Amino acid sequence: MTDAVLGVARNAEFTLADAVAASSAFPPIFSPVILQCAPTVWEKQLDDSSLLEMHKRIVLADGGVSDSMGVESLVEGVDILLVSDAGIHLKIIPRPLEDDILQFRRIRDILTGQTRSLRRQWLTGELAAGRKQGAYWGIDTEIGAFQATGALTLDNVKTARLQTLPTRTCRFDDRDQGRLINWGYALAAAALESRPDLASGAELAWPLPDWHLN
Repeated sequence: MTDAVLGVARNAEFTLADAVAASSAFPPIFSPVILQCAPTVWEKQLDDSSLLEMHKRIVLADGGVSDSMGVESLVEGVDILLVSDAGIHLKIIPRPLEDDILQFRRIRDILTGQTRSLRRQWLTGELAAGRKQGAYWGIDTEIGAFQATGALTLDNVKTARLQTLPTRTCRFDDRDQGRLINWGYALAAAALESRPDLASGAELAWPLPDWHLN
């Protein structure tokens, strides 16, 4: 576990299910997820006594509230950044809703979208300038933008649908789940191939051939 303020806890004993639950804890309905932690596992000792309690009782919400891609805590001391962004970008609404509750929801989406956009622009700018090494791909990225000769698919009707598939709390059917897995794999492969220092040259194949995107 790592945090820009709290530091790093390399030996904290949390499960993958804890991480998934925290990543799904979007406020105000599903958050927070509260985890107990031994203060001794943290490498950074805090001078501010008011924060010491946060080394023991970790109160978590979905990362989209502040840093959906988790790059703030990782940019220093990390050799390669591979960022997979599954969030849909904020869309323009021609006729905004005027209901008090729905208006509040739209404001929340705008604030979250602005934070995501600024971090994404910073990251892609750092990669393009060569100041950081790695690659970025998002669920709504056009695979053709990578100009990868070995891409598993071209942009088409299937990939266009996946680019706008909303996050939801209900179960995805087998088709959408399979195509999403393949889409993420295809984007990651194309993004890495577009970076000469990261391309592996390995022969690619669909993880789930039954749900290919061609």
